[in-house]
Amino acid sequence: MQNKFALTTIAATLSIALAGCGGGGSDSPASTPVANTPAPVVPTPMPTPTPLVLTATTQAAVAPTYMVNSQERRAFDALATFRNALNLGPVNQNAKVDLAAKAHSDYVATNNGGATPHDEVVGKPGFTGVTVKDRLVTAGYAATDAAEVMGWTSANADAAEVIEGLAATVYHRVIMMNQGWTDLGIAPPVVSADINATRPSFIDFGTLTLRQNVAGNYVGVYPANNQTAIGLTHAPEAPNPFVDVDGTAGSFCAKTSYPISLMVQQSTKLAVTSFTVTEEGQITPVEVRLLTSETDKTGLLPQYVAFIVGKLPFKASTRYNVKFTGTATGSATGATNGVMSIDKSWSFTTAAKDYRCQG
Repeated sequence: MQNKFALTTIAATLSIALAGCGGGGSDSPASTPVANTPAPVVPTPMPTPTPLVLTATTQAAVAPTYMVNSQERRAFDALATFRNALNLGPVNQNAKVDLAAKAHSDYVATNNGGATPHDEVVGKPGFTGVTVKDRLVTAGYAATDAAEVMGWTSANADAAEVIEGLAATVYHRVIMMNQGWTDLGIAPPVVSADINATRPSFIDFGTLTLRQNVAGNYVGVYPANNQTAIGLTHAPEAPNPFVDVDGTAGSFCAKTSYPISLMVQQSTKLAVTSFTVTEEGQITPVEVRLLTSETDKTGLLPQYVAFIVGKLPFKASTRYNVKFTGTATGSATGATNGVMSIDKSWSFTTAAKDYRCQG
């Protein structure tokens, strides 16, 4: 901020008195005038304001009404564990969002998908809204922002596996770790007599007028430091984030590692200087793909997050060390000139097997 000061010019009026003394026919010499020059007015500089870090605003967690050990409760608890690992605010159950998610699940089952798994077609049986936001509004939840994730699993499997599978992706993880969500609703897979049948689970997220927020100097990583039982590969995902993976489950199992992410406050822009993962005891980092808002081929990644994904699966029961250097730029950081330096190291350990690829 540039401070403008009004400089007051002081004009001095000099009165010159010429004194004359009479008598003797002689004149006294005139006194020499002396200018009274005032001292210059020096403005007092205003102190440079100290940048302020944006304060976190989070809501209190409210216990869900889902029955203990129900599919909804298992998914809810798994999602809460995921967000806690990232130090994000809790997302609470909302009965109206539940209704929207379950109505859409019924629509998909009735119409074998309809338009896409996340959109509905006007006039189809069970239609409640084209987009997830439309469907939340129909259910009486006046959403200002909304999103939906869907995961496929056996109808008789543990619903927590749905969350784990979604967290093992790039785009679906970004939705689940959105910093602003306040409410959610869950539609678990429909129970089936066919144990081999797969069914979708839907999780809808919404926000009314107030969003949650992390602090301006926030840095969140996943997997978290010292987290264990981490998967070995990236789960199949549509859209496919990778140009060198053909989209089949086999290709994901053979050509990817579990995704590693670093996220900063959503109003800031993340820049990556270096982002590596190295097997403990080794010197050479794993060969990875770097995905940011600038390198992502779909344009779906926001500016505040970066991912690395290896080109081969991680080894089972192995510790890996991650190193990130870069910056987050934005006034929310409270850093000088709005540029916050990041130099972060952390580690995690992989699971004994990858159930998606090894059964």
